[in-house]
Amino acid sequence: MKKLLILSFATCAMIMASCGNKTKDAIALADSDSLMMDTSIVAAVAVDGLSEDLKTTITNLTTKLTEDLKANNTQNIIVGLANLETIYRNLAAASKLEDAKVYGTAIKNFINSNSEALKASVSENATIGSLVQSIQNLPTTAETTAEQAKAAVANDIATLASPAIAKGETAVATAEAAAKLIENAPATAKKAAEDATANVVNNTKAAVDNQVDAAKASANKAVSNAQDKTNKAITDTKEKANKKVNEAADKANKKINDAAKEAIKGIGL
Repeated sequence: MKKLLILSFATCAMIMASCGNKTKDAIALADSDSLMMDTSIVAAVAVDGLSEDLKTTITNLTTKLTEDLKANNTQNIIVGLANLETIYRNLAAASKLEDAKVYGTAIKNFINSNSEALKASVSENATIGSLVQSIQNLPTTAETTAEQAKAAVANDIATLASPAIAKGETAVATAEAAAKLIENAPATAKKAAEDATANVVNNTKAAVDNQVDAAKASANKAVSNAQDKTNKAITDTKEKANKKVNEAADKANKKINDAAKEAIKGIGL
C-alpha cells in the first residue's frame, strides 16, 4: 500500500513538473516573439536626446504600424507613415527644432529596420513608396534649420495623416490612442488605399491577359508551324512523285528511241 502511495505521489510530481516546464516554455516563447517584434521599435527609441514623451509617442505609433505591416493593411500603413512624418513637421512648426531632428532620426531608424517588411507594400502602392522615401530624406543633421525642417514635409502628406495630427498634435500617449488615430483615417488615405487595390486588380488582370495572349500566340505559331510542315511534306511528296514520273518517262522515251534506231539499222537505212 505504501509503495502504491509513493508511486502515486511520484507520478503527480512528474505531471506537475511537466506542466510547469511547458508553462515556462510557453512564456519564454511569447517573450522571444515579443522581443523579435519590438526590435525595430527599441532601436528607434534608443536615440540620444529623445524625450520621454516622444519615446512614448514613437513606441505607440510604430507598434501599431508594425501590426498593420504584418496584416498588410494598406490604408492603415499609409496613415501610420503619414502620422509619423507629420509629427516631425509639427515639432518644427512649434519651434522644437532639436526635438524634430532627434525624432526624425528615430523614425528613420524604424523605417530602415523594417525595410524588408515595407518592400511588399512599397511595390504595390506608390503612396507608401513616396512616404517611405520622404521619411528617409528628412533633414536631421546638426546644420538643419527650422525652415528646412518645415519645408521637408509636403502639405499633401499631412492630408493623409489622422485629423488630430494634421492639425498639429505631437503626442500619442497610449496604444489605444494610436489605434484610434488610425481608425479616424482621412478620405484621402482611404482613396489612396482604394487606388492601390484597383491597381493590384488591374495589374493582375493585365498579367493574366498577357499570359492568355502569349498562350494564344504560341498556339497559333504551333498551328502555323504544323501547317508549314504539312505543306512542305506535300510539296516534297509531289516533287518526288513528279521526279519519278519524269524519270520513268525519260527511260520510256530512251527505250523508244533506242528501238527506233535499231529498227532503222535493220532495214539498212
